[in-house]
Amino acid sequence: MLTAAQTAPEIINELGLQPYRDGVYRGADPSCVGLYLLVGEGFLGWHKPGQDITWNWHGGAPCVATVSPNGHDANANHLSAQSPVLFTAAATWITLVSLGQWSLIEQAPISDDDVTFADADWYPSPRSS
Repeated sequence: MLTAAQTAPEIINELGLQPYRDGVYRGADPSCVGLYLLVGEGFLGWHKPGQDITWNWHGGAPCVATVSPNGHDANANHLSAQSPVLFTAAATWITLVSLGQWSLIEQAPISDDDVTFADADWYPSPRSS
């Protein structure tokens, strides 16, 4: 069981997580559930899964999940003990960032086969007037 007093290296070791990208560690189990540990200023950059996803906050600091269904409009959602679940539809852009030392987030289902990752400098752009 995780506690807020644990450090990111302790959690990485306990859960057997591996470096993934941009300060994020990831692990997966046979049930196709992905665990992401967002460490410090680490973030899961803009990406667009090709399937419906359920995101669950499991511990640590609150996390901000910013979603954009169309690459233009975006809204921020807090994942925390008070609001631990977020659903996103297939082909919805999303980025995740921890608001503290670490946040543990679960993605279900997980698959790298049908995910589009944006360029590092991409973000939703407002529509022209």
